[in-house]
Amino acid sequence: MEIFVNGVWMDLRDNARYRILWISPDGGPCWWIALDGKRQVPEKVSMEDLLAWRGTGRLVKAEDPVPATRKPTAAQREIRDRRFSVISDAVSREPEIYDPHKRARILAEISSREGVRVQNLYRSLGRYWKGGKKADAFLALENRRGKCRDYTKGTYRPLGRRRREGAPGKVLTQEDFRNFSQAVQKYYLSEDKLSLTETYSRMLRAHYCNFDTGEDGARRASMRPPGELPSFMQFRYWYRNNRDVVAEVKTRDGEGAFERNARSIVGHTERKYTYPGAAFQIDATIADIYLVKENDRNAIVGRPVMYFVMDAYTRMVTGMLVTFRPPSWADAMAALDNTLSDKVEYCMRFGIGIQDEEWPCRQLPSAIIADRGEMEGRAADVLVSGLGIRIENTPPYRGDLKGIIEQHFRLINLQTSDLLPGKVRKDFGQRGTRDYRLDARLDIRQFTRIIIKCVLFHNNFHLMEGYQKEPQMRSMGIPPVPRDLWRFGVRYRSGGLVSLPREQVRYTLLPKEEGAVTERGVAFHGMHYVCGEAYGERWFEKARIAGRTKTDIAYDPTSTAAVYILHEDGRFLKCLREDLKGPGSDTTFAEVDDDQERDLDERAAHNHEEMERKAELLDFIDREIEKAVRLAEGQKDPALPKTRRLGEIGRNRKTEIEGEGGLDGTMDKAGPETGVVQPPPKGRGPELNAVEKMIRRQLEERLKGMEEARDGNSSKNGGVQGTIPG
Repeated sequence: MEIFVNGVWMDLRDNARYRILWISPDGGPCWWIALDGKRQVPEKVSMEDLLAWRGTGRLVKAEDPVPATRKPTAAQREIRDRRFSVISDAVSREPEIYDPHKRARILAEISSREGVRVQNLYRSLGRYWKGGKKADAFLALENRRGKCRDYTKGTYRPLGRRRREGAPGKVLTQEDFRNFSQAVQKYYLSEDKLSLTETYSRMLRAHYCNFDTGEDGARRASMRPPGELPSFMQFRYWYRNNRDVVAEVKTRDGEGAFERNARSIVGHTERKYTYPGAAFQIDATIADIYLVKENDRNAIVGRPVMYFVMDAYTRMVTGMLVTFRPPSWADAMAALDNTLSDKVEYCMRFGIGIQDEEWPCRQLPSAIIADRGEMEGRAADVLVSGLGIRIENTPPYRGDLKGIIEQHFRLINLQTSDLLPGKVRKDFGQRGTRDYRLDARLDIRQFTRIIIKCVLFHNNFHLMEGYQKEPQMRSMGIPPVPRDLWRFGVRYRSGGLVSLPREQVRYTLLPKEEGAVTERGVAFHGMHYVCGEAYGERWFEKARIAGRTKTDIAYDPTSTAAVYILHEDGRFLKCLREDLKGPGSDTTFAEVDDDQERDLDERAAHNHEEMERKAELLDFIDREIEKAVRLAEGQKDPALPKTRRLGEIGRNRKTEIEGEGGLDGTMDKAGPETGVVQPPPKGRGPELNAVEKMIRRQLEERLKGMEEARDGNSSKNGGVQGTIPG
């Protein structure tokens, strides 16, 4: 390490720093000046001694205490230049200016010429030499304002405005500073998060107050006199000048909060992931809005959950999901499955027509960035083992590491919530404010349509400020819009997107539950599904003969239109819902389960009344049977042969039919209790409904057929039936 002019060295023998001012060209004598202390003149030293001291370790390199060059104001430059001009002639005369006798003569000439005292010239020279032999050394003079406020010496009176009688305030000592530090560490920098005012109060109680126990056993505080107490302003001033903001945030809010809200933000995501599909970020958030049921607008359901999947390189929304279910693995996989779907078909399900180039995402990524919640555990292993997708989970409570999708949540809520009824408002619960939940008007299907429109706007028209474009993007005029970045990346930065068969991916990703093959179809959640293979292989006939069989079924929670079954030969079979009729009849499994639950509730609520009415029916039937038995026993003719009774069935039926008064008439009826015959109403009988007419018509046709069959048999037997022999 060589010794040069203006270098600063530390002499460990006297712990003093020195600045090298001049070195003889022949390597002989040198001049340096002590930076510590009040001495303003340099000292002579030989280069040989300096090299020897450096070799023995007595002389070590030190940091230059002169601050970096500042940008002075016009007034400061004027003062600096005026002071430097006074000594500029003297400092240029090296090495004469370092010799004491020659220096005295030079300064005497300047003093007589400029009218400046020699003592002031010595101070200016010392300021110049200690300040690095540059004119900016005189700028430091502008920062001096009166005496140094050294409270540690305890020799200065309290500063600031006049202290009122009885108000605390004192000349601070080292003991006070220790008390300040202990109080801050114990009370302020803690998980309790006490305020600075409360910390000051606890410090006074701990260090400036004594407690005595009176005769009654009560503890009473005895505070020091006001003149011996530090004021809160002094305590706050000390804290603000000695605080460590990094340690403060880490201690009071925790390491996670510091990493999220206070850590340095350097680098760009687009520099880490340099092509589409390098990584997709996936996350869920609760929308700031309340929704209602589609088939009951008075029923408030709650706030939906929104899933989004975004490409880290292009910021393209590649998949989405809106549901009422809490965040789960099944819904995360449904959102990921949406990245593979035909977006034209998906949007058409919600009545939105788009072109394929407006949402051209149908691939999987090489990696998925998530927040451990849904993407951790055995369930997530299928992504790695089944599809070869790498999982990158962020640490707990570090949503800032998925800043792209977190920012998208904020944009979506800003674009929608303020315009929609049922928006979550900050003034909820305040006196006189309306409960915003009562303003809910949209159902989940309408809200999903709005979110789809927001996604289409983001993908096709949102220009991202601050996006770090590559030189090739700039040369080609590619705007920082997700769709344009996606097209550019697919063409010039391909390699990250993965294409797999849709059925394989769906069966791998989608949640699975147990279903059954029955004679009516593949039963699942109270619905039945069919497919061509099932008809060809006679699944349903075999189930009716040999009994139902169980099977694993993969399903999309957002649509009941189809489910997936793994065939014995390894194929993935898509089974369609058998009773799905027309557009709009599709629904979610959650809605189906909810409808079935309501049906069970309705059945349970109706079951008691039904049992009561059935008991009444059985009682009525039993009483009618008893009455009929009594009448039959009372009119029974033991002498009447059985053959005659059987042979007169046809004639008796004919008589009864004629007495009914036609198809719409009624027979004369006896009262249910009195047995009195009620006369038939005049004109037509009571009007029958359609079902009763149909039953009656079928009964007439069956009776007529039976009568014709009986007449035919009678003619074949020579008219024997229906007569009593000899």
